[in-house]
Amino acid sequence: WGKAHRKPIQRVREGGRAAGVGDEVHSDLWGRAPVETINHKEYFISFTDDHSRYTVVYLLRSKDEAFDSYLNFEAWMKTQHGVTVKVFHTDRGGEYLSQEFSDHLKKAGTVRRLTVHDTPEYNGVAERLNRTLMEKVRAMGHDSGLPKFLWGEALMHAVYIKNRTWTRALDSKTPYEVLTGSKPDLSGIHPWGCRVWVHDTSGSKLDGRAKEGRWVGFDEESRGHRVYWAEKRSVTVERSVRFVPEEVEVPVDDVPLEGERKDIDEQSVSSDDHQPTVEDAPEPEAPPADVEPSEGRGKRVRKPSAYVKSIRDGVGRASNLPASQAFPKGLQVPTLPTDSPEDYPAEAEAGALADEQAIVDGMDFAMAVAMDTAEGLNPTYDEARKRSDWPKWEEAIKKELLTLEKNGTWRIVKRPENANVVDSKWVLRIKKNAAGEIDKYKARLVARGFTQVYGIDYDATYAPVARLSTFRYVIALANRNGWPIESIDFDSAFLNAPLGDDEVIYLEQPKGYAKADPKVYVFRLEKSLYGLKQGARNWYAALRKALEELGFKRMEADHGVFVKNEGECLLILVVHVDDCLLTGNSMEKISKFKRDINQKYKITDLGPCTWLLGIKLTRDLTQRTISLSQHAYIESIITRFNFDDLKPCAIPIDPNQQLSRSQCPTSLADKARMKNVPYREAVGSLMYASMGTRPDITFATSTVAQFMDNPGWVHWEAVKKIFRYLKGTKELELVYGGETRDLVGFVDADGASQEHRHAISGYVFIVDGGAVSWASKKQELVTLSTTEAEYVAATHAAKEAVWLRRLISEILSPISEPTTLYGDNQSAIALAHGGQYHARTKHIDIRYHFIRYIIEAGSIRLIYCPTNEQTADTLTKALPSTKAKHFASAMGLRAV
Repeated sequence: WGKAHRKPIQRVREGGRAAGVGDEVHSDLWGRAPVETINHKEYFISFTDDHSRYTVVYLLRSKDEAFDSYLNFEAWMKTQHGVTVKVFHTDRGGEYLSQEFSDHLKKAGTVRRLTVHDTPEYNGVAERLNRTLMEKVRAMGHDSGLPKFLWGEALMHAVYIKNRTWTRALDSKTPYEVLTGSKPDLSGIHPWGCRVWVHDTSGSKLDGRAKEGRWVGFDEESRGHRVYWAEKRSVTVERSVRFVPEEVEVPVDDVPLEGERKDIDEQSVSSDDHQPTVEDAPEPEAPPADVEPSEGRGKRVRKPSAYVKSIRDGVGRASNLPASQAFPKGLQVPTLPTDSPEDYPAEAEAGALADEQAIVDGMDFAMAVAMDTAEGLNPTYDEARKRSDWPKWEEAIKKELLTLEKNGTWRIVKRPENANVVDSKWVLRIKKNAAGEIDKYKARLVARGFTQVYGIDYDATYAPVARLSTFRYVIALANRNGWPIESIDFDSAFLNAPLGDDEVIYLEQPKGYAKADPKVYVFRLEKSLYGLKQGARNWYAALRKALEELGFKRMEADHGVFVKNEGECLLILVVHVDDCLLTGNSMEKISKFKRDINQKYKITDLGPCTWLLGIKLTRDLTQRTISLSQHAYIESIITRFNFDDLKPCAIPIDPNQQLSRSQCPTSLADKARMKNVPYREAVGSLMYASMGTRPDITFATSTVAQFMDNPGWVHWEAVKKIFRYLKGTKELELVYGGETRDLVGFVDADGASQEHRHAISGYVFIVDGGAVSWASKKQELVTLSTTEAEYVAATHAAKEAVWLRRLISEILSPISEPTTLYGDNQSAIALAHGGQYHARTKHIDIRYHFIRYIIEAGSIRLIYCPTNEQTADTLTKALPSTKAKHFASAMGLRAV
């Protein structure tokens, strides 16, 4: 037994090829793919006939669809080719060994042939097919530059080509020819992902009659072409398609190197009848060298990447900042052949040469580039004019101008002398619905408020909005009582606020739509405009006045909430600029309020609230539950930062890795490597998910946010780990209901485990099983003991509890019972109640003794709970997977 070894695999197949179609079928299942297809498929299963080597592939969402796919293949073989499957050859995957699958094969009389475990070599036809197909998929994806979620389209096209390509196993025949008896027609084959023009009549009479898309194969069901639309992230089947001819690049140098062949150097680039040969093909790409090419070697023309092409075509940008250059610093841009230096674009010249230390690795840069316009959702005005969907943008712009003019937002005056004229710009954005689909094209004329002068154009600017904690509590309250939850949106909200007599603001006429000579005439604003420093404040003042006239009262706990009590009827309006959530115990009163407020300001009645501030609301009236999720937002930030290929993980932060300042870059090479990494943008994107519906990533996000001034590669990997966790748990939703439980809180502190020696305070308050308020913050002082750290944390939690109690009291009625706050440190609890540890606590600042007075007043009841049940523990430290999942569930995060 000590000398046993694995028996060698036979290199020659036992037996010959099957005698007829259907005599033997090879099958295998591939997956799981790191990226879902557009239709959320993650696997594929293949069936290959041994006689003809014809392959049929089905894309699957999960492995349990394998049996249904086999039934479809079996029916296709029987109906189209009149044969039944006699032998079915697979491995021992569980998808093939189900009782349902086995019973069907026995009933059909099909012989099952299985490989021995851990021996995929004996299923060689199917296994080698997987390799062949995926090599084609990767090659087509790399050549086209299309996103990886199109791997399903590439796979089906690879199978189409494979079935129509000769193979040695068939004596130089194609599988299609052996199966059908006729030779395949490949005259219509084009490079996968090539550009095409598709006939389109959706525009006006003066618009173009074609839109540009990308060809991703044939549709065999309708005998049409499958076209990918980048701006819609969708694939459609089209008939009227015209292919864009591919350009052939020929290496040409003005001054030939010594030893070069003159017959190649002197060839004409513009020759139409030139056919590329093997000698003309460019050499394989090699890593860049630091030395000049040796004599006798030709120079390879470097093709621009898809990213560079998108920038040159005006579709993409490296940043949305007005002063940013088109090409980011550090990006090497292939120069274009020109006759004079003036022909080079200024942006390309600025980005053509890069510091050697600024480019460490091409893959690092690809991961680091994070464009706000990754999906083309918010192009600039100039970019929109070059896009195929410009008619829709133009329609949105004209609609915005019409609204502004009807509203009396301005009047045209002559340009005043010695007066500040505020600049204007168009802000364009594609709005999506809760499913992530395009809802509408939105254009907004805004003032560039940074050109305003303080004391002349504006004074005060603050305008309150409701806290997210308030939104969550009101939603939980409405769900508990079965109240309707409605949503309204004020149309062009800022335009409803008139400027005061002392506010004289002049505005430049909009680009491309001037009413008169812009050098002579400007607009004088009569009402506020988006972008003005005081615009939000003026709108809030106007809205507050209108609501008070309708009988609403502003809450002191949150100035973004207005309440109306009329007998037994209660109405609650939560305002966030122009987005409002409306609930109450009378649907009749809610409808009446909508009519009344619409007479003052035009509103859009969105009906039952399903989408608010980027958060999706899903309500189950029968179960009395409501869930909040940011699935679409999480998907968008994962795509924005090019993290679609990241592997999901079970925890947001590694408990075995300590992040510290010592990991920040110090050398020039490390700093250059991190220069183009979008660390701040990524952390900022995570913060909104953390503040909205994902308290389980709050501690991890606050930890990585400490290094935003000088992040290192270790910190960047920690940020990516949070994205990996979100990718694996994006189906989690914050659920309220299923149980009725009044406000209860949990508070904890981690001591001084981090490098800065400041303790981390964490608290969470829960209503009806779901978190309504939470925080994870570094304490502002260095505590001298665990008791002191827990005591300080309890004081901060007590302040939040007092605010929540005031909020609830103003909405409903004063709370008579104290709010329970759970802590897991008995010394801190005793100190909050009595304060007998004078020798060790005499140095504590009096402000942290606030909790004593709150307890004595009967507002809070501080009670001990074991650490294993301390929900706030996940807000103070990194936890292993089991505890992290337990506390996430305790805060109301569930997969619905």
